[in-house]
Amino acid sequence: MAATLTKIDWVRMRQLAAEVEQLKASGRWTLTEYRRINREAVAAGGDAPGARDWLLQEADPAWRDQLVQAVL
Repeated sequence: MAATLTKIDWVRMRQLAAEVEQLKASGRWTLTEYRRINREAVAAGGDAPGARDWLLQEADPAWRDQLVQAVL
């Protein structure tokens, strides 16, 4: 089985990261918003390895670290 490459829409991923920053700054960053952004990231090719991690890291490194610690 050959591996297939996923094309990532980096422009959209950066837009999503900016949206996350705005949501966090306004105090509206919730689990519901996280899930919505995550779905949009997948639609933008974010199911490629590391793409969603990049999005979370770009948006807020500390929040991503908290999420990783919660999962571990």
